Amino acid sequence: MKKSLHSTPRGEVAEFEQIKNIGPALADDFRRLKLKKPQDLIAKDPLDLYRKICKTDKVFHDPCVLDCFISAVEFMNGKPPKVWWSFTRQRKKLYAEEVQLLRQRYRG
Repeated sequence: MKKSLHSTPRGEVAEFEQIKNIGPALADDFRRLKLKKPQDLIAKDPLDLYRKICKTDKVFHDPCVLDCFISAVEFMNGKPPKVWWSFTRQRKKLYAEEVQLLRQRYRG
């Protein structure tokens, strides 16, 4: 399924790819994290999901992945859909230290 340029109304979301910013690769990341449907994102911690995908893949994922995870979780928790880069400032403010630790761990 192609990435949606807009978000399907929350109550109609049946596939991860129907969430704004989520394409096939990020949808596969969610599935590899044992999430079966978009509603499984409700009340999840995006940073925890990001940590787990880095650990699962044994690689440092670009921090924009975390921005997309924040976007998807916030949308499924009732916030309006936003482009992923609108979460960059929030990610840098809240998670800069954690992202740096992950970068060091998985990049050497």
